[in-house]
Amino acid sequence: MRGGEAKFWLHPAHVVGSDGLEARTLRELSAVVDENSELIERSWHEHFG
Repeated sequence: MRGGEAKFWLHPAHVVGSDGLEARTLRELSAVVDENSELIERSWHEHFG
């Protein structure tokens, strides 16, 4: 399996850019980001202030 990366905005959850990931994988990741956007944002603020 080849690695890849993607950048997402949280509100609304969508891919801003990606490299090395298939469209299906990006759709799956987008769904995970959407389902967890509040947790991701809260954790970001707790870590970075």
